[in-house]
Amino acid sequence: MNYNKKLSNNNFSKKLLFLEKKQFTGRLDIESLTGKKWKIYFSLGKIVWADGGTHPNRSWRRCISQYCPRLDFSKIPQLDFHEFECWNYLIITLLLKRSLINQEQVVTIIQTKINDILFDIFQQQTVEKLEYTLVPESAHFIWKTGIKVPIHRVVVLEALKQVQKIWFMWEKLGFTSWYPDTAPIISKPEELQKYVSPAIYQKLVHLMDGQRTLRDLAVKLNINVVHITKNLANYINKGYLELVEITDIPDNITPFLKCSPSSSNKKSKVKNVKTKLIICIDDSSQICKTMEQIIVGFGYKFISIQDSLHAVSHLLKCNPDMIFLDLIMPIVNGYEICSQLRRISKFKQIPIVILTSNDGMVDRVRAKVVGASAFLPKPITPDRVKAMIEKFLPTEKHQEEKTTETSESSKISNNISKFLLSLPKSAMDNISEKS
Repeated sequence: MNYNKKLSNNNFSKKLLFLEKKQFTGRLDIESLTGKKWKIYFSLGKIVWADGGTHPNRSWRRCISQYCPRLDFSKIPQLDFHEFECWNYLIITLLLKRSLINQEQVVTIIQTKINDILFDIFQQQTVEKLEYTLVPESAHFIWKTGIKVPIHRVVVLEALKQVQKIWFMWEKLGFTSWYPDTAPIISKPEELQKYVSPAIYQKLVHLMDGQRTLRDLAVKLNINVVHITKNLANYINKGYLELVEITDIPDNITPFLKCSPSSSNKKSKVKNVKTKLIICIDDSSQICKTMEQIIVGFGYKFISIQDSLHAVSHLLKCNPDMIFLDLIMPIVNGYEICSQLRRISKFKQIPIVILTSNDGMVDRVRAKVVGASAFLPKPITPDRVKAMIEKFLPTEKHQEEKTTETSESSKISNNISKFLLSLPKSAMDNISEKS
């Protein structure tokens, strides 16, 4: 296949090749019509770093866990990264200087980040237009880090050839509308059980929980993302699995990123807030497990009830703050349970959210009649569950996060500055370079 000819017909590739020819130093900002943003950093026409997209934090943590599995986080300086645009690049630089990781690991991380970003941009071009903005920078190739010499430079043409090869495979298999940053989740468990063996079904239940993206699964199973998607394609096409969008990992849970003093104060205040109890009533053990992972992950207490016949008696002992209730269950269905609960004074104001795969108007109306607070269609996704919880349980935590979100990102700590000042004067200029 003539990749050079293919590349010459691609506007994005032309842009990168032009910057390489002009020996551009600076940042290329890219934005899609839907608001997705990427940043590609250049030094003398070579790519040195790339970031952004749907899951920048998830991508970063995935790279560290994959290529630096034995990294001792206790030896990493406690830094506040908010001052630095390329904090993740700065961290691998510091890790390299302290010999906590080696040159090969750093180069692999850089190349993986660049390849993933280029792939996502190639895919985006198939569905919408991209806008480009050049941000030249003469002093440093990467913003606000003090690093003048890049660890590794990637030749644009070689990077494009690698990514185009993967993209052509993805396109040939008919995956152009499937995104590697979406997560597979079982949407028809009963039908899937009939289609596969019990052993395969249990493995799928364990892996396809809506919490791991295709890229996450590829790393976990040690195969490339094209291969894992190809293996799942038959299940997806038959409707047994569904690819759902999930949120990025918050930056403050990345193991080596420490919060500023103001963040610590915020956490101490949150601890004083009573932890809410959320209950899920569903006869499916898989749904209960998925809900537990999502809800506990958001910091709430969780209890599952699979016995619909005795669900009300269990609830009377638990005093929940919110209830997720399945609609279709044997013996006693969700309508009956909801109706019973609304006749009990302590449950009259408790939010009850109906879960069902029957997202019809008749079901919605009937659910409202028996007193349901809201209706959540299956398959369940973290985003939907979180939105529903925040709608009915507006805690101090949520309100404080909203009011501090903007100001928190702009606060600058002195920790990182002190650390850099403690290094020898030429330390950042003498970082080993591999072209």
